[in-house]
Amino acid sequence: MKYYKKLELDHTLVAEKTLKYISVNKHKIRNFWANINFNEFINHVPELLTVFKEIDLTPRRVVLITTSINAEIHRDDTSVPLRINIPILNCKGSQTEFWKTSVEPTRIFLPNGVPYLYIDKKNCELMETFELDTPTVLLVKEPHSVSVGENVPRISLTVEFIEDIEYLLND
Repeated sequence: MKYYKKLELDHTLVAEKTLKYISVNKHKIRNFWANINFNEFINHVPELLTVFKEIDLTPRRVVLITTSINAEIHRDDTSVPLRINIPILNCKGSQTEFWKTSVEPTRIFLPNGVPYLYIDKKNCELMETFELDTPTVLLVKEPHSVSVGENVPRISLTVEFIEDIEYLLND
């Protein structure tokens, strides 16, 4: 099974402008998993559309993930099986790990009410690891975890699309 695929997309301006967006909108970004008003974000970071236009994709949702601690093994509680994550700050040295398990996850909620499907590590086998150093397609419906590394906070964007992006993982 293929869990991820790195994409060759220049995300430099997206990262720079996202950091500016964060500095202006700190009061709106208080959680690990911050749903961002898409239209407002695109007004500040129109390059997000440009980057994905190169590969004929249309973003429809953006979530800002900001963390200073490791994310335990989980599956995203979503109907969208794949997203593209973009490194914004301090992602070098961090590791995303994919796991195999036959155990059903426990549904819990983050402090902001977002559901999270937790899986105990003792029931898992490590399958693959990668560093988020470029935009990467991720199979978020599979068990995964994140080790943030030494530099914190680790900030990334996770992007959903109008189109089905499964073909990107299979190319």
